[in-house]
Amino acid sequence: LADRLHHSVRGGLRATLIDPLTGLYNRRYALPQLGKMVETSAATQQPLVVMLADIDHFKTINDSHGHAVGDEVLKTIGRRLNRLMRPCDLLARIGGEEFLIAMPNVSTDTARSSACRICTAIGMTPFDLPELAQPVPVTVSIGLSIYDTQTSKPQTSAELLLEQADQALYGAKADGRNQVTLSRPAA
Repeated sequence: LADRLHHSVRGGLRATLIDPLTGLYNRRYALPQLGKMVETSAATQQPLVVMLADIDHFKTINDSHGHAVGDEVLKTIGRRLNRLMRPCDLLARIGGEEFLIAMPNVSTDTARSSACRICTAIGMTPFDLPELAQPVPVTVSIGLSIYDTQTSKPQTSAELLLEQADQALYGAKADGRNQVTLSRPAA
């Protein structure tokens, strides 16, 4: 009975922190964790990159092929993103087709090249799904914000970094999608 209860509690805790579709962390876990990463970055005087990646034209995928195909696209993107992350990076699905990536201790150039590598990893290999006769082309747009101890104010928050990454993401979408846009430094 004690083992079953322990297993049940553990499963319940996992369900509150993990997105059941992709197996990635969810918003509930990611946002407090991002706050801790900002605090650590400030304390250690190391930069922190925040990326928001959003699937381009995801509604069209769902409308054209059905939600089961959309779910498979989300799972596949989660796996592709996970392969590109370092153990210290944070990866989470924080919205329908939106993913949060936080990378501590990387330069602006490294952040931009990492984001471009993500766009390439998603966009260069069409999604070959068993439900469909033809592979589905999928791309992502990415907005980047950077907490840099040289240019950012000490009270910069996770919320501000997310807001800046979100604005940069809107810029990437407006400029044609399947690209990376860098926000101004957190101020």
